[in-house]
Amino acid sequence: MAYVVVEEIKAGMVLAETLRSDSGQVLMPEGLELSMKHVPLLNRWKIKGVNIKSDDDVSIDDLSEDEQEQAGKYLLGKMTWKPINDIEKDMFNTAVMHKLIYKGK
Repeated sequence: MAYVVVEEIKAGMVLAETLRSDSGQVLMPEGLELSMKHVPLLNRWKIKGVNIKSDDDVSIDDLSEDEQEQAGKYLLGKMTWKPINDIEKDMFNTAVMHKLIYKGK
């Protein structure tokens, strides 16, 4: 995933995350292939930049269950709380990905 300022958006780039308004309304869904017609909309909404998918993006689903479990156990051993809601579970999965991809297995 890469952050791209609106002025540098090129047709064919794909949103890596759902774009939402301050009130939570979906403006553009994750996976949307951007075209140049989207740039004026982003400017109108005062969006400065967006996260774009890149070829080297990895999803937690791309990792084996064993890798996910090992990293999860390691992180749970370091934490003072356990994830209970969707937001906390997303945060935990992000930490698992970071542990596996950027820090080694």
